Amino acid sequence: MLNDYLARIILAAIGAAVLALLGLGWWAWTKKIKPWLDVRLTISQRELIDRIARDGYAWVEANFPGTGGEKFEKACEWLSTKLAHIGVKIPAEELEAAVQKAWEEFNASKSTTAPVITVNMTGTSDKAQANQIIEEIKDRL
Repeated sequence: MLNDYLARIILAAIGAAVLALLGLGWWAWTKKIKPWLDVRLTISQRELIDRIARDGYAWVEANFPGTGGEKFEKACEWLSTKLAHIGVKIPAEELEAAVQKAWEEFNASKSTTAPVITVNMTGTSDKAQANQIIEEIKDRL
């Protein structure tokens, strides 16, 4: 009889421990693991979208003449099609933002700044000589 009571107490304690572990596991999943996975997937998807947007904008820039607005629309259309093929769905605003970022990166790599030339004219009081130096510099550019 004592063994029956002892067996029931042990089984109840094991059941309570299993329920506590299940509750702890559920809490860990909903509060810690799932949000971490969601963020990781969002970051990797964002990187993928950015890479595809850069490729698309470069392709549109090389293959379509026209103004920026037309190219922008064509790049958005191209990106939307490519993302649909791989099963990624994003809102139109994010798609346009990705293309805008690709445009800025593409044009930033094309921009060049003019070289800065400084000429030391100390000791040169002759205006004709100064003009001659300036003309030589213009010829080199």
